[in-house]
Amino acid sequence: MLPLIAALAIAGAAGSARSASLEPGLDLKREAMIESGVPQSVPTALDSVPHPWPGVALSLSAVGAAAPLLVMGAVSQAHSDTRMQLGILATEIVTPSAGHFYGGLTRRALIGTGVRAVGYGVLAIGAASEGLWTNENTSDFGGGAVLIVVGAAIMGGSAITDIITVPGDVDRRNAEWLRTHAATGLRLNHDGHPEMTVSLRF
Repeated sequence: MLPLIAALAIAGAAGSARSASLEPGLDLKREAMIESGVPQSVPTALDSVPHPWPGVALSLSAVGAAAPLLVMGAVSQAHSDTRMQLGILATEIVTPSAGHFYGGLTRRALIGTGVRAVGYGVLAIGAASEGLWTNENTSDFGGGAVLIVVGAAIMGGSAITDIITVPGDVDRRNAEWLRTHAATGLRLNHDGHPEMTVSLRF
């Protein structure tokens, strides 16, 4: 029964694999300058400050979703104790939200965690009715087995959603931070030519 759970969730989590907190009261000012005519790399305002990277967030959520399932699969090969496997699966409630926690999106992370907690609850009820908590598997595909599949689907779907959405969520978080902390302006450089500046206050 549990290999079926692992297969469902692993298939869902197989998608592609910091938020530095700003101290209150810290009054620093940094500038990133953009000059017309400068080829190749032009700095952006966010390059001047620490910020979470969407790619890192994606990797954290993907690894967070896959790691517990891989561990559970390895344990199932060495032990027949389904209670241990169910205990490992419980970590899947939190780990796919790692990318959102990293990006400073705590509310979004808790939403995903809550959905998976509901899914795990449904799965746990089904496991209990199938005797998996006592290692007395009935081997009957009844109502308990259906609950296990439904619970696994809820958890897997939520994990996939976290993996897919976390890069865009972190990008939007960075853009929102920039809108509230950045101001553009013009000044003359040392050659007397005008240049655009982006001033950040945080």
